[in-house]
Amino acid sequence: MEHAVSGSVSGVISISLTYPLVTLSTILQARKAIKNADTIEKKQTIIHQIGQLYEKGELYNGLSSCISGIAATNFVYYYFFETLSKIRLNRTKRKNLTFSESTVIGFISGSITATVTNPIWTANTKLITSSSKDQTLIGTIREIIHEDGVMALFKGLKPALILVLNPVIQYSIFEQMKNLIYVSREDITPKMSFVLGAISKIIATVLTYPTITIKTQSHLQKDQSVIGMLKNIVKEDGILGLFKGLKPKIIQSVLTSAFLFYFKQKIMDVLKMLLKIKRRQTLKMD
Repeated sequence: MEHAVSGSVSGVISISLTYPLVTLSTILQARKAIKNADTIEKKQTIIHQIGQLYEKGELYNGLSSCISGIAATNFVYYYFFETLSKIRLNRTKRKNLTFSESTVIGFISGSITATVTNPIWTANTKLITSSSKDQTLIGTIREIIHEDGVMALFKGLKPALILVLNPVIQYSIFEQMKNLIYVSREDITPKMSFVLGAISKIIATVLTYPTITIKTQSHLQKDQSVIGMLKNIVKEDGILGLFKGLKPKIIQSVLTSAFLFYFKQKIMDVLKMLLKIKRRQTLKMD
């Protein structure tokens, strides 16, 4: 529960700090599925692109829904990852997980998380790409159900399940780098968490980015299969079309991940201190 709470809170802080880059990369991934994608692409630098979104008042579209999604995603993921990790470590009597153990546990935790939170991310994509300022997360979810049925909330679930590999790769690489540096997984400092979190996220983002593009378009397009979208993107823009928005996404993902691991460790340290104080007070009362 400590890891779940700290992961959830740190995720909210991290995504709030980097949200303009989330908006930009999502619009670029969506490409021709939305009207303003092409106009955004004409700008040469990320600064200009963000400035254009700011002028339109669309820089923070969907922020509240994204915060809800991140809070739920990180809480569920870290709760199951840490619970399953402790069960495994208790059985093996070891201090650290192996790479394969981290991968399997991460995949199971990620699959559960992706399924539970997919409706939030489907609504979030619509909110980001919408010009309306009055839409809410609940209102958008209701609108999706009204127009296309409940199952429409799970559009993009297939690529989302594939994207489970992103945090799996990231967290497994993070864990293994941590194991090389520290004897115990509990000894890592917040600053080193920041560095290792950034490195592991770069690798994971580059490897899985085409699937992120497909997932974004799946949330917006009707009656088109994953294979169909993949063929259309490659036909219209070539292989590089699968990597549109990669630059802002890497910057956003790396910063978000690094901040997440940093704040998660900070919050964990505070929670541990509070728990120790509570235990001492309990012992004194006894």
